[in-house]
Amino acid sequence: MNNSKMTAENNTQPESATSESLDNQSGNYDDYHKEDSKKAFLNGRTFEFKDGSLLIECWVSSFSGKEIIKVNGQPVSTKRNLFKRQSLHSFVLEGVRYEVELNVISMMTGELHCVLIKDGTHLETRKNILTTGKDQIPYNAKTVKKDIVIYAALGFIFGFTASLLVLVDDVPAFLDKMGQVFIKLFN
Repeated sequence: MNNSKMTAENNTQPESATSESLDNQSGNYDDYHKEDSKKAFLNGRTFEFKDGSLLIECWVSSFSGKEIIKVNGQPVSTKRNLFKRQSLHSFVLEGVRYEVELNVISMMTGELHCVLIKDGTHLETRKNILTTGKDQIPYNAKTVKKDIVIYAALGFIFGFTASLLVLVDDVPAFLDKMGQVFIKLFN
């Protein structure tokens, strides 16, 4: 599991905080747990809550969509969620109904909120955001769009080059003809 676990102290958020998104341009990431995107993809993302003597852990795999809820180290709920942006786990402990709700706020930035509910009452919301690595800069829509354009362009260039090498017998003559066509187009 992930080594960078979140522990719940006195950082309780109101229920309306679950609908906030980093795309709101507020720039305030202080209440977010920042996690390197590569590590999160390989190790999953972990949220921890304390309720009295209970330690409630929620582990989510970014790769397989598997979600595991554990209480004091014992699994109480497991699901696989690949295509939904919201997931709800319900379980009863010592006669008390608990719910853990996972909300993917933004697919582009990897923003994920985990909400703990006890007997229908919101206890706490933990927020997690993916970052670009060592510098801990959170992803935003602009960063992701830039990455998509760069990788698409590189894919096109390498794919086109590979297809030329396979399909064309005389590559230098072909490139010379293509150069002449481009010169005529732009003159």
